[in-house]
Amino acid sequence: MAKGSRPEIFKSLSKQSIAATDEYQSCGDYATDGSSLEDPATVRWSTPPSQPRSTQATPEILQISPSPTSRRVWVDSTTTSPAIIEATEARGTQCQLSPVIPVAATEADLSPPTPGVDDTPYIHYAIEQITRDASEPRSRRLPTVANNSTCPVERIVPAVNLVPPPPPPKPVGPSRPSSGAPFISQRDSQTLIPIDPPRNSSRYPQLTFLPAILRLPSLIFLIFLCLLMIAGLLFCAIRSRRHSGLWDYTDFRGGRYFLFGFLPQILASLIVLYVLSVKLTLMRLMPFISMASDSVKLRSNALLLSMRPTSLILPQVGYYKRSHPIIASCLVIFWLSVFTIPLQSSLFQVRWFQTRWRWVTAEGVAWTLVALYIIITLALMMLASFLFRRRTGLKWDPTSLADLIVLLQQSNSLQDYEGAETFRFRREFRDRLNLRSERLGYWRTRESRAGIFYAIGEEGAPTRRYSLQQGKIKKYPLGGEVDSRVDLDLESQQSQGHGSTGRLSARIRSPLVRYRFIPWYLRDTYLFAWIAIAILLLIAFVVVSFVHHAVRQGFLPRLDAPPNGAGFSPPGFLYSFLPSLIGLALFLSWYTIDINFRALQPFADLSDPSGAPAEKSLLLDYTSCLLIEVSAKAVAAGHWKVAWISFVTLLSIILPILGGGVFWAIYFPQEREVRMVAQMPAFGALVAFLVIYALSFLFIWPRRMRYLPHDTRTLAEFTSFLYQSPLLRDRSFYEPLSKTDLVTRLVSLASEEKESRRYYFGIYHGLDRKDHLGIDWFQRHQSEVPRADKSEKR
Repeated sequence: MAKGSRPEIFKSLSKQSIAATDEYQSCGDYATDGSSLEDPATVRWSTPPSQPRSTQATPEILQISPSPTSRRVWVDSTTTSPAIIEATEARGTQCQLSPVIPVAATEADLSPPTPGVDDTPYIHYAIEQITRDASEPRSRRLPTVANNSTCPVERIVPAVNLVPPPPPPKPVGPSRPSSGAPFISQRDSQTLIPIDPPRNSSRYPQLTFLPAILRLPSLIFLIFLCLLMIAGLLFCAIRSRRHSGLWDYTDFRGGRYFLFGFLPQILASLIVLYVLSVKLTLMRLMPFISMASDSVKLRSNALLLSMRPTSLILPQVGYYKRSHPIIASCLVIFWLSVFTIPLQSSLFQVRWFQTRWRWVTAEGVAWTLVALYIIITLALMMLASFLFRRRTGLKWDPTSLADLIVLLQQSNSLQDYEGAETFRFRREFRDRLNLRSERLGYWRTRESRAGIFYAIGEEGAPTRRYSLQQGKIKKYPLGGEVDSRVDLDLESQQSQGHGSTGRLSARIRSPLVRYRFIPWYLRDTYLFAWIAIAILLLIAFVVVSFVHHAVRQGFLPRLDAPPNGAGFSPPGFLYSFLPSLIGLALFLSWYTIDINFRALQPFADLSDPSGAPAEKSLLLDYTSCLLIEVSAKAVAAGHWKVAWISFVTLLSIILPILGGGVFWAIYFPQEREVRMVAQMPAFGALVAFLVIYALSFLFIWPRRMRYLPHDTRTLAEFTSFLYQSPLLRDRSFYEPLSKTDLVTRLVSLASEEKESRRYYFGIYHGLDRKDHLGIDWFQRHQSEVPRADKSEKR
């Protein structure tokens, strides 16, 4: 061809393809029709031209379709990071000719990939060519393949081991989940975004739930009782001074003595029980209320807030360290309220007025009580204003383990709990979770089709996903990328990357770890001490009281007996306040034991070798019950130890009441001296209750099944037993509409199955295919449940 002449291009009508297959199609047809041949089960690659791209137009240019054709390709996550790559087959309006032109087969000629040919070189080569800058020359060599093909025309990559697309939106209406197989919620790997629920929606109610005892009417009623008590104290103090006493004194065995000697502390004890119930309920809900706050500081402290007091004898000051000054102040004031019982027992004394003895009010004690009740009223007002219309993050009262499972089922903040079930001290949880700021509420992902769900989650963090790739479990902890450190072979079920897996497996199987924790006052050594001290003190008290008829005939008070002008009598105050204070300490000590036994009862049933049904384990709500209803519920469930301990708690509140009014100062004219004499009916009842109290220590001995690896006072400690549990993917716990719906699912599920579904606490196979220590469905891994011998049931 002469220099400067224009080359001509002739379009051949040959049916023969230059590739190894018999497929054919013109370049123009490929540009226009190739995009229509989409198979939902496959992903297609078009091999780029092997000749270098020129940045300037040359005579070898063929004008083709003016619109570019683009295709989105899912890249296999086993070879590179999951991504979507735009492959532009036509740039602008030009297509460069080359010795190899990629063609697409017709739909009828599609065939499966060649057996024995590895797709990896093609994928790497395609990514390299597509992502290379346009100004750089492309590689002239195609990857070497196993067969003798010159080059691939169009490889068909099977869509296996790829992350599935997000699920379609869930219907708004309620649906009854089917029982049986676990349900796996496949949220998109996008980050979580907190949202406000739709208004006036029955499926997404406002997250402002409060138990009845913390609602405004209940707190107003308690404030009214305190104001009524203040009014009564003011009336008694003023009238006693203006009218030389309140009433004539006749005898310390009649109805008037009951009115002035026992009724004040009875009324005070009712208010104290009410206040303690408010305090315990508030502590139980504060972690959830903190997680619903907009403050990052409050949310970061929520997981380690104590949900029940360590001891009722000491004040709860830990909330000051957790950035809750209002709640901390309220809890300290509620603790001070218990001292109103011994103060009320010493409120009234007897004084001689010229010709007669009259009941008078000890003004110093009365004004002290007025100040205490005013402080309690102010604390209740602060609490009411704090909770009024506050977003608590709750749809219902989370009183049981089942409620916590619902909140954790779709959580994305569980990855930091790895190995936490074997932690011993709370500081280990603090070191692990010090940067977390979980939020409780409604969430959605960036994928709008994922819908709205309710859970504990971390804002801005991705959801947790698992995918099956070449027979192995792959974990997607962040941004959908595969965590190369977790590569679990289903055949061997052993981790290939974590060096701590073997240590964790050994620790969860160690009895020293499994049966390590019990509250210190329930350990064997201390229980021996409590039993010995209680019995010895009881014997000493009875002996001293009845030897030489000391109680009936009286004993010298060793103090000046006559009351002063303000109605205060030193022996009357001492022998009323001190016995009542001792009885109050006994009541609070036993109440603390009662609270811990109620909290540990679900784990005791779950630790049984045969497991426990949901109504006796996951649905137990003893910690949220009032004292008057715990015993009845425990008897119905067959928990006799809990029933007896709660019953003794009710009886022990009588100890400070009787102790404050059992001793009285009486003047003996023959001996011309004042002696302290016991009111014998009340003293007999006091001795009887003390005997019951002391002997009850023999029944509180915890069996080994109540022992745990660590405490369960915080949400973080509870979560450590659930973070890999297959129960988090169980349909029964998936998005219940209400607490009633949740209970109905678990109870009806047991009635529908041939054998009642049972749950257990022990070693289970987690969602990550590793062994963990926690709670799971019993029938799922019966062979892995550690069997306890008879010595472990004590």
